[in-house]
Amino acid sequence: MADYTQYPYIDKRVRYFDGEFLKDQDFIDEQKYHIDRQRRLDQFLRVSGICDGLTLETTTDQVIVTPGTALDSQGRQIILSTNSPPIDLSSYRDQEVDLVISYQEEQSDQLTEGGLGSSGARRWHEKPNIQVAALGNLPEDSVVLARLAINRSGVVTLDFTVRQYSGVRLPSGNLSNGEITGPILRSDGNSASSLVVIDGDLSVTGDTTLNSNLSVAGSFSASSNTSGERTLLMEAPNSSNHRGDGTQGATGLVYRVEDNPPEGDPIFQVRSSGEAVRFFVDHVGWTGSADNSAWFGGTEDNYFAGKVGIGTTDPGSSKLKVQGDLTVTGNATLESLTLNDNFSLGGSNTLGFDSQYRQMINLYNQDYGIGVQSNTQYFRTNKNFAWYKDGSHNNGELNAGGGTVEMVIKNGNVGIGTTDPGSSKLKVDGTLSVADNATFNKDLSVSSDLTVTGNATLESLTLNDNFSLGGSNTLSFDSQYRQMINLYNQDYGIGVQSQTQYFRTDKNFAWYKDGSHNNGELNAGGGTVQMVIKDGNVGIGTTDPGSSKLKVQGNLTVTGNATLESLTLNDNFSLGGSNTLGFGSQTRQMINLYNQDYGIGVQSQTQYFRTDKNFAWYKDGSHHNNELNAGGGTVQMVIKDGNVGIGTTNPNQMLDVVTSTSYSNRVVGRFYRPAGDTAALIECGDGNEAFIQFKNQNTGGNSWMVGMDDEQFKIAYGSSEITDANQKLTVEQNGDIKVQGQKPFEIKKFGPFSGSDSYNTLYSTSDWEAVIAGFRALSGDIAEAGPPTNIIQVYTYINGNRWYIYADFASHDNEHEYWYVWVLFIRKEVVSFVGSR
Repeated sequence: MADYTQYPYIDKRVRYFDGEFLKDQDFIDEQKYHIDRQRRLDQFLRVSGICDGLTLETTTDQVIVTPGTALDSQGRQIILSTNSPPIDLSSYRDQEVDLVISYQEEQSDQLTEGGLGSSGARRWHEKPNIQVAALGNLPEDSVVLARLAINRSGVVTLDFTVRQYSGVRLPSGNLSNGEITGPILRSDGNSASSLVVIDGDLSVTGDTTLNSNLSVAGSFSASSNTSGERTLLMEAPNSSNHRGDGTQGATGLVYRVEDNPPEGDPIFQVRSSGEAVRFFVDHVGWTGSADNSAWFGGTEDNYFAGKVGIGTTDPGSSKLKVQGDLTVTGNATLESLTLNDNFSLGGSNTLGFDSQYRQMINLYNQDYGIGVQSNTQYFRTNKNFAWYKDGSHNNGELNAGGGTVEMVIKNGNVGIGTTDPGSSKLKVDGTLSVADNATFNKDLSVSSDLTVTGNATLESLTLNDNFSLGGSNTLSFDSQYRQMINLYNQDYGIGVQSQTQYFRTDKNFAWYKDGSHNNGELNAGGGTVQMVIKDGNVGIGTTDPGSSKLKVQGNLTVTGNATLESLTLNDNFSLGGSNTLGFGSQTRQMINLYNQDYGIGVQSQTQYFRTDKNFAWYKDGSHHNNELNAGGGTVQMVIKDGNVGIGTTNPNQMLDVVTSTSYSNRVVGRFYRPAGDTAALIECGDGNEAFIQFKNQNTGGNSWMVGMDDEQFKIAYGSSEITDANQKLTVEQNGDIKVQGQKPFEIKKFGPFSGSDSYNTLYSTSDWEAVIAGFRALSGDIAEAGPPTNIIQVYTYINGNRWYIYADFASHDNEHEYWYVWVLFIRKEVVSFVGSR
């Protein structure tokens, strides 16, 4: 038999010579040799990927692959000659999958006509296998065409970033697992088809000329080992700008040494022919020249981000430090002036700050100073302001240094005669007199009593003690929308916004009956909780509504319709009278049992039941948390792992019906049509019998039965079990066939017949039909001519209730020889005689 296996190593090729007898295996081996050599080169010198075409066309829930060529990791060419059939993606909605193509071959062009040895397939069809693969589960030796994202509407979005094109491999050995190592050269694919990508290092020993741009994603190293220079890297800049003043972005080309030299050694030098250092940069931050002066002849500004020292190598913290006298013969215009000692202006000289808005004077640092902004002179502090009378400087906060505090501004509040105005916008330590109506646009704090005999208009009123309105006086908040009353702070209050009066809390609301104040959260202080709003949930009769939007601790009575967006039940729920539970006309999962993985819903034209694992129907019993536990009841039916079980909790088949051992329950399946009283019943008997009964109105109390009884297959008819009914056909375990308990065929040899004989076979004509199967002479020759005329006669006939054989084998000279006759007897249940005997 021909061997078509393509072995991993083929080291023989067919040798032809004149007169050689060729068989099919010779031509097969010729093909296998050339296939091996072609694939070996493609496997070792090329890498798998797409070579040509294989683009994708999409419609709703479908994708089509156009003709093209690819190469797999075994060096096999994958060729698609025509558009692929549409690939159905409807089962992958709301998913991302990979579309892959792989090599596949099958027999084709079957030859069914011809002489001996001409049948079989005439061609191998290299027909690609196109599959949809789950992410991270690619078939072996497959080539990825694209990643597909199918949304819930069936729209397909293509991602070609996972698509790789074939390239060139330069082998350099194998890993322990046999994987080929070495650099790979290929294009960057759809995103940059003209870009060459090298997976590995590139070393050039000769000169290299580039006629276009060179792009280096990592570092570029240039080095020479002959004189000990360090490697110079060319790379993209980091996120810091090159000036360091915040005015330039990260642009330009960066040159960097790979390793810093020792401290003091230069990173970069510019020298003259005489080795004089004209310019240097070292890695500790020094830049300059050792052998010539700096000369800036340009008219543009010079920028020094660091500090400048003149006459000193340590300018300290000063931007400019002059070690010696500084003489300015004209005006001195300074962007900034820092004084560490006294500063004086003689005569009538003035200190001017020109007309630019800014903070002109910094006291201590820029958090403390004096400045001018549009139409405003301001005073800035990091924390407080204070006005002292007499005394001297003291570093303590709000310490007058022996003087008297006149006024302070602390945390935005004003204190007169006190260093601590507290939370009051104005606190007066002393008497405050108001001669007329008082209008305050901010807080008012008075440490003693405040009496207003006229109207008091306040922007804000803070009460630290009781407040009362006598007589028929009212508390009004005019008509401006805002939060009018703050309780504790602005996170707790009462206000009005457009068309709405609101109550605000930082956490909870509560309504108590009786009791007194208690600082504990949701503590009624001896009273009774009427209602709370906690974390957006309402509790009536309870302080903890939990995760329920509304929790009623007690009975809830609804006399009208109740329309709920969602209803969660932790206890019994009942509908009285003829009331119904409705869910509107929107298709969705209406009832969640335990969570959304278990429920009842309606989708287009379908009511469904959802479970996270199994379904079960129980009769009687009570709830039990164990899986498929009827809780003392009886399992009626389960659906487990896609299998239906009736009478069992562990179905192993798509439909598994288990009956009890009692006689009344042995019928495990019934197919019945009342009209005509027609039925088919699947039964398991009391012993080892399993059979199907067929009956209708014509069979009456009888039925046809087909099935197994112990080790026999039977077809029977009757009113009792298949075990006892009239057996029509039986197939024994060894393959013997019996009709009504008897083998249907028997062949028996009779003879010898010495002359004209009639022989009683003893076979009953009521049970058997007889057929001459053959006869043979012991010796002699049969005459071909001359008397007697009837020299050979042999046949069967009926005599009484028995089959007889008549045999006359007269030969030449009217002599009889001895013959044997073989007769085939057939049971009358399986054969009928047609015609006359």
